[in-house]
Amino acid sequence: MDGLNEIYDFAMKWCDKFRDPKIEYTELIGSAMADDCTALKFEMEGGKAFRNRYGDATFKEEALKKIIDEVTDIPLLGSAIFSRWRYFNHWADSGEAILKPENRAWFLCALERLAVLSTNTQPDAESVMIVFPEVIMLKTEVKRLRTEISMLLLERDELKFVECKNIEMHYMLFLGALEYKAFELYCEMLRLKRKIELIQIKKNRQEMISISCIEKVLDEEFTEYQKKLQEQIDKMNTVLERSRSELLSEDEAKELKTLYRAIVKALHPDLHPESSEAQIRLFQNAVDAYENGDLNTLRIIKEMVGDDVLPESKENTIVVLQKEKARLEIMIRRIKKEIDEIKNSYPYNLKTIIQNEKLINEKKVDLEDTISRLEEMIEIYDQQIKEMLR
Repeated sequence: MDGLNEIYDFAMKWCDKFRDPKIEYTELIGSAMADDCTALKFEMEGGKAFRNRYGDATFKEEALKKIIDEVTDIPLLGSAIFSRWRYFNHWADSGEAILKPENRAWFLCALERLAVLSTNTQPDAESVMIVFPEVIMLKTEVKRLRTEISMLLLERDELKFVECKNIEMHYMLFLGALEYKAFELYCEMLRLKRKIELIQIKKNRQEMISISCIEKVLDEEFTEYQKKLQEQIDKMNTVLERSRSELLSEDEAKELKTLYRAIVKALHPDLHPESSEAQIRLFQNAVDAYENGDLNTLRIIKEMVGDDVLPESKENTIVVLQKEKARLEIMIRRIKKEIDEIKNSYPYNLKTIIQNEKLINEKKVDLEDTISRLEEMIEIYDQQIKEMLR
């Protein structure tokens, strides 16, 4: 079987060397290991991918023993061995450190597992294929990009569903009532002004003035203003309900973010284009739960989806991984743009006001002045209408 016999021979050869108590460290850190690894297409850069996946197991014997049965990727394990050897060959203060019991034990554990994998692997195309170093690096990069995207999506959704809503809530509690009053008076002033125009048209034409007909025309013309007034009332009611809702503790808020990010990594349609309709609905339920601060629902969904894993398939070729990498990079730029747009638009642009008591007071004074001027205009228009109808 191409490749596997050579890997098995390599693993057994170096197991014997590391077991030999009489061997000199110079033989262990000599060029023979590098030559063997290079011939098998193991790549030192693959050590980074191993570290990203298994952490301390990259250099600690006890940690490696705990996870060694989980390791099934032959090229990844071989590359980790090569990378660890390179440390003693090039970076360690003394190459003799490779003879320390814990370091010998690390290599023996890794090499023995490599030998087992190379003998147990079945002879099919998926299992015997030696993954090129570029594939390992691309997989690592794709995984890193997915992690970055999950963090950016969390940042974006936290802005949309938490921070912006809190900014709007505080702004409305401080100034919402005054803004509503000012807009209501503004609408009333415009309506009276238009009423004067319609009355004057009738008078100029020497037509009978029917106030009820004029009011119907005004109702039609000012429909949009009435909708906006209703939207303001609805927004104020939402804000009042939010202000009365029970706030999450600091630990609960932290757990909410952690759970949501894990669910994003596991279910977000942009990260998983092949998601089923059921998975998309489940993700939308998670978005709703996050927006509403529903910690229990997020806990349930997290239990359902488990941990995010970069899927392995026969399609994991260099070309497919390169396309996925490019797709993820485009997505990162798009999400960053969305974040910038949120930070430069309503209600986030009110943040500087609610954080500054002086600015709040200045805004209150401006609104109160506006209200006074509008009330004066309304009184003037009312009086003018009365005079026109005499």
